[in-house]
Amino acid sequence: MKRGQWLQARREELKLKNSNNASAWSLRGVAEALGVSHSALSHLERSDAMPSLDFAIKLAELYGKPVEWVLTGVDAAMENGIPIVGTTLTGPAADYLNHGYDPEKFHQFVDIPTSGARSLYGLRIVDNLQSVAYPYGDVVIFEKDGRRMPGELYLVKLRSDDNFIQVLSMVNTREEGIVFNSAAEPLERMTFHEDEILFMHPLVAVVSAWNIQKV
Repeated sequence: MKRGQWLQARREELKLKNSNNASAWSLRGVAEALGVSHSALSHLERSDAMPSLDFAIKLAELYGKPVEWVLTGVDAAMENGIPIVGTTLTGPAADYLNHGYDPEKFHQFVDIPTSGARSLYGLRIVDNLQSVAYPYGDVVIFEKDGRRMPGELYLVKLRSDDNFIQVLSMVNTREEGIVFNSAAEPLERMTFHEDEILFMHPLVAVVSAWNIQKV
């Protein structure tokens, strides 16, 4: 299911529940409440486009859902934020990948309500990813169980090289493997066979350091 489909379904659900004020839940009514154009919201509902984090937060508040649901479709009980489980140099901690979120081990989180599924995690940006788009100290949010789509950015970890952890742009899939562009060097292409990849997690958002809280 495309992201726009679950967003549209939720709006239609709220429209039925609030039949006395159905116009507030029309495309135009919701667009006005969110401060965007009717056409922008219509495009979002007809596509699989990833909304900005700020816009996702507004949608989540209006629709009464976790931010994670807006971004991934996952819906569960509300909990505190998105755990920070490593840096862009080290990648997510093995404990998190193997056993999931443990509040005894991970004491920092991004202060955005999310679901109990904990499929979103954060990495602090360090020197290897530092750029205008990724300021040092901010947090990059990734989805642990995300879908694969050409044109999206992914955190890629190889099985054969413990030191290879990079943010790459997926170009396409060929018989010889998955083709990526380097995020740092867009003209540099690399191809990895499925068996070579330990994981590839889609990049969801970049969050300012001021959103970081401690448990």
